[in-house]
Amino acid sequence: MVNALYNTCWIDPWLNVAFHLEKERNIRLTYWIGYYNDNSEFIIPIKSPATIYHSRWDVWKGIFSPEIEDIYTEYQLPLDFIASYGLEELIAIKAMDRMDPDRYSFAFTERQRLFRNLCRKWFACIDKYNINLVIADRIPHRSYDYALYVVCDYLKIEYKCFTHTYYKARNICINNIDKLDDVLRVHYNSLITKFNHLSIKELKGLLDSDILDSYLTIKGVNKDATPYYMLRQNSTHQKNSNILKLGYNFFKEFLNLTDKKEIHLRRNKGFFLDIIDIHPYSKRRHISIEDSKYNVLQYGIIAYKSIKYKKKLLKYYQNLSEYVNLTVPYVYFGLHYQPEATSNPGANIFVDQYLAIEQLANSLPDSMHIYVKEHKTQFSNIYEGHKARFQQLYDDLLKLKNVKLVNLNMSSFDLIDNAEAVSTLTGTLAWEGVIRGKPAIIFGLSYFEICYGVIKIDTEEKVNSICEFIETFRYDERKVLLYQLLIQKHAPLAYTYLDIGKDKIDEDTCVNNIVSQLFPEDHAKII
Repeated sequence: MVNALYNTCWIDPWLNVAFHLEKERNIRLTYWIGYYNDNSEFIIPIKSPATIYHSRWDVWKGIFSPEIEDIYTEYQLPLDFIASYGLEELIAIKAMDRMDPDRYSFAFTERQRLFRNLCRKWFACIDKYNINLVIADRIPHRSYDYALYVVCDYLKIEYKCFTHTYYKARNICINNIDKLDDVLRVHYNSLITKFNHLSIKELKGLLDSDILDSYLTIKGVNKDATPYYMLRQNSTHQKNSNILKLGYNFFKEFLNLTDKKEIHLRRNKGFFLDIIDIHPYSKRRHISIEDSKYNVLQYGIIAYKSIKYKKKLLKYYQNLSEYVNLTVPYVYFGLHYQPEATSNPGANIFVDQYLAIEQLANSLPDSMHIYVKEHKTQFSNIYEGHKARFQQLYDDLLKLKNVKLVNLNMSSFDLIDNAEAVSTLTGTLAWEGVIRGKPAIIFGLSYFEICYGVIKIDTEEKVNSICEFIETFRYDERKVLLYQLLIQKHAPLAYTYLDIGKDKIDEDTCVNNIVSQLFPEDHAKII
């Protein structure tokens, strides 16, 4: 019997996925970390009474059941574990920026305490409930599930999760958050061998409409190629562009005067609980993370100060930025919004974006500029950009050789089209560059990391080969189209994360597609 832990999976479709795997593969639904607003805390005990249910809000703060709290101190951290996972501990500590609402309330030693206690408790939990498989809807990027991933890695327990793609409701299943599975590279090479003789028109004919439409939109010049998630973010930002609008919309949602929730989803299961504990995973200064709570007024004051900080940060950036010259040789680097999973843990050590740009600056010739553009979501009123950005980053970047900061109003596509190459940690900018015929330099886990025209910087040897990579690059549209065919085959439509993409597919098909990704019976059949 395999005992599975389901990590923060939305009840629809994941409960039916669990039941399917229990019936067909004898994988027992042993442990469920549940969301706060999908009623999983009520549904799981009824439909699967033997399952251990764990609230997402509790586990985020390191709070476990009494059974685990009573025994976890017996599970000392092995010395080889401490020595082997020092880098991962730093990444986990950095990920706790999300939990520090004003950048000054969660000290390093407090973060380290939380991470190490989480590891102890996961060791205890895995042992007590005999967990030998973890299934998750996203890569581990929160304090609790990243600690779980690290412990599973140490214990050689399989951890299956999904990394998103540019295409809505298409996600790739992975077993290692540092790279795509090797089987994808094998399949990509097989597709090139099998179909590279086809014409561009014939290759486009092999693509599903959602993938082809997105491809054509990115290649085109007259259409809006903004990704679906950015369109949603931009719309929400416009509706909350100043403190008055934000306050009005917050209270309208808080008081349940609208069904459309864009700012405040119920954090707790009641109105009064929300008033006294509005943001359950945020740390308060001088109070332990386990006991930290913010009421509406306290968190409102922090939100107001964060908006002021981001406006000041935006002004500072714009004063340093410029409308850059597009006729000189340059590499275009797009900063990631942070804190976010795409950079932490997706980019590993390069969550420090200065480090990535430093590698570029020291490997490119003196004649090559680096144009760095900030992600505009970093300054949005409704997101958490204030938690992970300081003015000093911009100052330090400008001290690097040939680095310039780009005015936010400059077109990203103009910057791509005139560049010698594009670069970012893991995100959409690089994929847009690949499709528009530019070599792409990335620094972490990405769904397109093995595509033709992409180099992933993870060794000193690759750093030293950046110039040669740019100079020898020749655009090959066939290979780019075939990579999208690979995505199509390895990322069938399924709403694996929350209910994003539920409008595209029915639940039964979604469940079957998820199961086929988690446990493909015969990889060869995919080609």
